[in-house]
Amino acid sequence: MGEEERHFVIPKKDKTPEGGQDRVTELLNNFVFQRFSRGFEIYQEIILQFKTEDKDFSEIKSRMLRVWNTLCSFLYQEKGYEFKKIMEGQIEKCESGSFEADELATELVALRMDGGLFAETPHSEGDKIDEYTIHVNEVVSYTWAVETRVKLDVATANFSSGEVFTKVIEGFKKVADLLKNGEMKNVRIVQMTSWLLSKDFEPKILELFSKIPAESLNFEEDDDYGPAQDLALNFNARSLQKFLLTGEKPKTRHLEISKEDFIRNFES
Repeated sequence: MGEEERHFVIPKKDKTPEGGQDRVTELLNNFVFQRFSRGFEIYQEIILQFKTEDKDFSEIKSRMLRVWNTLCSFLYQEKGYEFKKIMEGQIEKCESGSFEADELATELVALRMDGGLFAETPHSEGDKIDEYTIHVNEVVSYTWAVETRVKLDVATANFSSGEVFTKVIEGFKKVADLLKNGEMKNVRIVQMTSWLLSKDFEPKILELFSKIPAESLNFEEDDDYGPAQDLALNFNARSLQKFLLTGEKPKTRHLEISKEDFIRNFES
């Protein structure tokens, strides 16, 4: 939401594996990859500035490694070693001022690590993540493990910020229909915990829940939501830059809405 996004990008160098040129181009024009590679550029900019000022950047480097290791542990368990080597290589390039997004894309394609999160549509309606978690569209999923409560999540996906917002509304409308007419009639509370609920995004939050009085939106700070904070740093340039320089992670908040208010806000 609100992040700088680039489209359309053409590879600068042709070092792609045979048959991989088209996929490298697709990856460079994938919004998720663009947000991810922007993190390397931010790291490079900070390190080069520190070098110019003859400052120690070991803490900055340690924080960046922490960010990438979190992504690796969540997404690339089977190819963790290969992913780690790619990350180490990108760090070296950033520290010498030679990082280029198209070279990162080429490496990921060559190792067949360009799918998953970077797929055109990682999720679709009906995808079942586990026994209790189901996607209602490419972005929104719900977890219904307790009969009277349902938890909503918003996933990173290959859409612009504006498109993501539209997909969130679309997904929430589907959840509202399930609450009103479907199998979740016994649910009383809809809950969410996310860095996207932080005060930084409050105008968008109020726009999203425009039919619910602001005083009825009960937010609570949630400092224990570590995984979401760490993953957010990989895809939000502003949050990453702040974390690298200060060690401060994105603030997360918890929100609970009554079933009735949620339906009233999103029913078609």
